[in-house]
Parts: sequence; structure tokens; C-alpha cells
Amino acid sequence: MNFDKALRHLLKATQLHDIATRDSIKISLSIDGADLFKDQTHVSAGIKITDTRGVYPITKQPLFVIDEDTEEERIIKIQSSEMCCILVIADARDKKELYEEVFKEFDDWGERLRTIGLPESDGNPALRPFAVTHNMDLKASWHLSNRGGGCKNKTFFCTFCPCTENSLIHYKVDGDRCVRCQRRNRRKCYHHDVCDSVALPVLLEKLDETIGTHYQWHRKTFEAVSSRSKLHTNHMQLNKETDIMHISYVIPQDDEEKLREYTQFISNECRLRSIPMNGRLEDWRSALRECVQLENAIRALEKVKQ
Repeated sequence: MNFDKALRHLLKATQLHDIATRDSIKISLSIDGADLFKDQTHVSAGIKITDTRGVYPITKQPLFVIDEDTEEERIIKIQSSEMCCILVIADARDKKELYEEVFKEFDDWGERLRTIGLPESDGNPALRPFAVTHNMDLKASWHLSNRGGGCKNKTFFCTFCPCTENSLIHYKVDGDRCVRCQRRNRRKCYHHDVCDSVALPVLLEKLDETIGTHYQWHRKTFEAVSSRSKLHTNHMQLNKETDIMHISYVIPQDDEEKLREYTQFISNECRLRSIPMNGRLEDWRSALRECVQLENAIRALEKVKQ
């Protein structure tokens, strides 16, 4: 099937084709599999019009209406067969090879719609890039993106964030929390940066900036500091208050030997990072925590890069 012609036909039927020449139209691409009967499955890929400026093709009724009495907003028949078009049907099992060999063309076409739009063809004008969303189950996301998988089978099991199998229950605290958790005064933040095609370039640029800030602070590269540092900083470490190499170590009361040992350890870590040792031990540790926060940000962004 000619994907471009099918999309133009849907746009004309919903009276969105002219709008698409000057503005971005919302559409949805979807892939899903289902059983036909025992031991026989199929996988289908298609497109759906989701832009509320369109009309229903049969009745010409607007897709987006507001009830005059209740002022309730409603979407009209957006799931109907007139609003959707199946472009590919594969009589096969739902597995990775199918997505690589059969549905790769459909996925690449969707990416061109998002970035370029539709070119002129058969006397029809060029259409602007579309606002494309992908509605599919997790298995299809794994296969199409070639990322992710079973939680305990893949290190990076999620297709959208840098969460790993070993950090499932890990949370961030203090300045490492996301903006939303800080705004809502949540002590624990379980959120991860989304690594889609829009956010990823921004995060990688932020990584370069953060590494540059780290060098300005310490006049040493991040690799040079992290390779020599013996400081433990994981706030989820169970014995952090009794681990003398942890930044949250609690010095036993009236234990001069532990105080001397820990002071020496913190001073070495401060010298490694070129931190001025002004004031008392707690002042050193506060300055060290600021550096650790920057180092944690770099580690998190490096996971995004991976």
C-alpha cells in the first residue's frame, strides 16, 4: 500500500488536508498483534487521525464538541473505522524479526512524517511535519527501538529512560531530586530523565556543560577525580552512618581516634577536588557534598548517553 496516498485520503475525508499545508496535524501510528485462532496470529500496523480540528467523514460532524448545557468537552467517534486505516497486515508470529524486516519501513515512514512531512505528489501540495504519537504495547516498543527488554534480562530495560535493573528502587534526595519533586516538597524522587529524540540532545548538551563546570571547579577532569576518590556517597547505603568512608558517617561521641581518622579522610577528598579547607570539618563536608551532587549529575547524564 502507498502510505502517503492513504494518509492524504484520510486527511481529505476529515477536512484536514488544507490545514496540513500550513499547520501541523496530530496523527497516531499503532502496531499490535492478536490471535486469529489457535496457533495462528497476525500483526497489524495502521494510522489514526487524532486532530480535533477534523470532522467525522460520514456525518461531517466536528470531532471535538462542547455540550452547550454542561460545557463538557467530548471527542466524537475517534476510534471508528472511518478514522483509522490499516496499512500493513502480517500473517506471522509477533517476534523481533517481523519488526526488523516487515515493519521497519512503516516506522521509518512515521519518522519522516514527524521530521519532514509529506512532499508534493500527483498535483497535491507538500504537507508540514506532523505531530506523531506512537500507540503500541511495550513489546512492540522493544522491537522497534531495539532497546529495552525484560527487567532482569537487560541492563537498560526501559525504552524511555536510563533506569537500570540495579536501580529499580533507587531514589534521589536533596538537590538531586527533579524539579517537580522539589516543588512538591517530596523527600524521595523516583523519577528518571526521558531519553526520547527530543530530550536526548538537550541532556547530552547538559552533560558537556556539567563536565565543563566540574573542570572549572576542580581544575581536574571528572575521570581523574572519580578514579582516585575513595568517598562513598550512596544515600541508600544501609550502613552509611557507620562507614567511615561515607560522606554521611556519624563520628562516635568522644572518640578522638575516629574523629582524627575521618578528618584526615575528608581532607584528602577535599584536596583531590581542590576544595578550600576553610572553617571546621562540617564546613568541609558541606562543600564536599556540593561537589558530590555535581558528580552524581554527571554519572546520571552518562547513563543517559549510554
